[in-house]
Amino acid sequence: MNDASMLQSSFQSRFKARSMGVKLLIVCALALVMTIPALFVDGLVDDRTHRASDVVKEISSHVGGQQTFLGPTLAIPYEIPAPSSELNAKHGTYLVSPAQASAIVKTRAEEKRRSLFKVPVFQADLNFEAAFDLNGVPAAAPQGAVLDWSHAEFIITVDDFSKKSEALRRKNPTTG
Repeated sequence: MNDASMLQSSFQSRFKARSMGVKLLIVCALALVMTIPALFVDGLVDDRTHRASDVVKEISSHVGGQQTFLGPTLAIPYEIPAPSSELNAKHGTYLVSPAQASAIVKTRAEEKRRSLFKVPVFQADLNFEAAFDLNGVPAAAPQGAVLDWSHAEFIITVDDFSKKSEALRRKNPTTG
């Protein structure tokens, strides 16, 4: 018998002689060692996820958030004269909704980039068209009201949940 075959048979006999407990301990130790890189990968994935969320918030703060449009509505100020000199006149605004209205929205999407991350950003152009039926307006206004057509306005409300709400007004709709 040569030295190589003797060494091999000696190694096989030692390996077979070891108990099942030692083998189990070796497998457990190897599994424990392998969890260290898994923890590093998990930490990296968690960090990237939080960074992606921060990038979305940062870009969204510069371009705006969800918006709601309402209108157009015709706002006509009115005054109800006081029945006596002791009382004050009442003032208010009579709102007229359109008889027919339509809105055309054209949207565009682009990607904003920050380091590894891409965030889709949308831009919309909105075109309102409305037709108002003003035949019944004086009869439907509050009783005794005098409508001030010279100060009437179209109101379109733009509500941006991330910023303050504002109303866009166009003076004198009767003169254009």
